[in-house]
Amino acid sequence: MKPLNIDKSGCSNTSSNCVVWQGPDIPCISLCKGDSITEVVYKLATELCIIMDTFDMKEYDLKCFAGGACKPETFKEFIQLVINKICYVQECSGCLNSCDPCNTVVTPTVPVVPTPSGGDPVVPIAPAFRYVNQFGDTVTTMTTSEYAVTVGNTVSNIITTITTINSTLVNHNTRIIALETAPPPVFTIPTMVPVCVTASIETSVVTVLTALEQQFCELRTATGTPNNIFTNIGKAPAGLGSAKSLANPLTTLSALPGFNNTVANEADSIGNIWVVMSDMRLAIKNIIDNYLPSDCASIGMTIFASYAPTTVTIFINGTIPGTFSNTFPAGTIFTITDDFGASMRATIDIPSMINTMGGYPINISGSGLNVSSNLTITASPSFTSTVTGSQCQSTLQYVIVNQANCVVVTYGVTSPAQIDYSYTTAAITATYKIELWDALTNTLLGGYSVANTIVQTVTGSFLPAFPVLALTQYKLRLVVTVNSVDTYCDFTLVTTT
Repeated sequence: MKPLNIDKSGCSNTSSNCVVWQGPDIPCISLCKGDSITEVVYKLATELCIIMDTFDMKEYDLKCFAGGACKPETFKEFIQLVINKICYVQECSGCLNSCDPCNTVVTPTVPVVPTPSGGDPVVPIAPAFRYVNQFGDTVTTMTTSEYAVTVGNTVSNIITTITTINSTLVNHNTRIIALETAPPPVFTIPTMVPVCVTASIETSVVTVLTALEQQFCELRTATGTPNNIFTNIGKAPAGLGSAKSLANPLTTLSALPGFNNTVANEADSIGNIWVVMSDMRLAIKNIIDNYLPSDCASIGMTIFASYAPTTVTIFINGTIPGTFSNTFPAGTIFTITDDFGASMRATIDIPSMINTMGGYPINISGSGLNVSSNLTITASPSFTSTVTGSQCQSTLQYVIVNQANCVVVTYGVTSPAQIDYSYTTAAITATYKIELWDALTNTLLGGYSVANTIVQTVTGSFLPAFPVLALTQYKLRLVVTVNSVDTYCDFTLVTTT
């Protein structure tokens, strides 16, 4: 049986103090619902001792009864003797011998007050038997027979109560012994089958909660805190709903389907953004369809570029109708710029090389470009229609993230608080630095640097000093520095066990 107050501070799960009285309050012995069984047994035993002392005939001087010839040995005999004496006083059955078991006439010593009519004597009663009658008066006297009946009924009730209490104590004692001898329950951490936070297998709720807390933090980092979200919702232009639609100036944005005049949450705000973007797109499409030369819409291009030692190759794919030619006969000027401001130019005839699989290679040796930095390629092609004379212009841009100095790094988790790494350097004068980042907060925790001039294999470990925690996701990357120019290699995500 599980104790009802198993969570009560300071309470042993198998102590008798954890069994509580669930019955009603008993004011006369100061017993309250919720008292421990120890308190209940103590109070009942105390009252029982008082009653036993009260009923112990050895505590009373009964020589006045029957001249001491048949002194009562039990309280029951005492009550019976009192009744017999009352019967004698009232001349019950007309004879003394039938009322007095000792056949001895003894003058009662209890002071009595005969009623005016000379009937049943009236005697003062003990405070415990006093009561308030229907007239609001406190009754302090009874006739001798009434008093005897009241005392007899009270004693009978007490005997019945004691019997019930003894039975209850036996029952409680049996249950307490069972509780104290039973082995304590073994707590087992519950499991569950998660749906998305971890693999869908039977998993400890502690593991699931840990993964859920980590993913919640990542989600909050990605979406922002509720305060961030509401702050940015408030950045919507005032009176946006009353602004005229760009696609249909005869109506307002609030009249467009799906627009929320009262933004209460992020979903409402995003919904409004899509409605406004759709309206803007329709307006721009209307401009393109009605105000721009229709033949320019047939031109479409994309640019891509790659880097190899001394060479940048530019790839242009798309469509240029045959009715268009370069506005400038020499072609389109492409500018290649590094992160430090150095640049070079090359002129490309786009219509003649578009969709060429090999692309257009540009030799950058001797150009002064820092090849350890990123390279940005920009161009502003212009074409003229030989049919309508329309001139169409556009802008192309592509950034080559130069990772020519990067090498492959191998990572491993050998213990919950340690991440190992290994990589092989190139034969260059450079500094290789392996960095450890907290994936959740996107902060740099530390790193190890190695000065290099030859090909060598570098191994190491991130120890708890950084610190590396169990069940945590980290980002690691290699940074290669050549001539004070940093090349930032790609991040790799690593999760500890």
